[in-house]
Amino acid sequence: MLNKRLIGESATRKKRSVSSIGEVNSPAGHGRQDVRVVSSIPVKLDGAQGITRDISASGVFFEIDSDSKIGSVIKFSLELSTPGGVLNINCEGEVIRLEQSEGKLGVAVKITNQTIA
Repeated sequence: MLNKRLIGESATRKKRSVSSIGEVNSPAGHGRQDVRVVSSIPVKLDGAQGITRDISASGVFFEIDSDSKIGSVIKFSLELSTPGGVLNINCEGEVIRLEQSEGKLGVAVKITNQTIA
């Protein structure tokens, strides 16, 4: 009984520390496979630039000024700032949802391939 309590307390502490990085959204009940983390990462797509709203291991949602179509396969890059400089993650994925908001297009993408450059 004591071990279960310690494990539960440890898991609770870990959950709190992850939450301090950004809002963490549970995949349960939304058809998602992975936990999403709220983020603001620059995105480049066919000469256009945007910013992520959230990201997970299998997908990303970003807002951009250019147009897109559900079901299309797109290539884009995410630019992560690190202490060693900018790290580009080149991605390919399928557009699974679009949201129009305040003159910007929200694009939900299921990532099918990624490489670090």
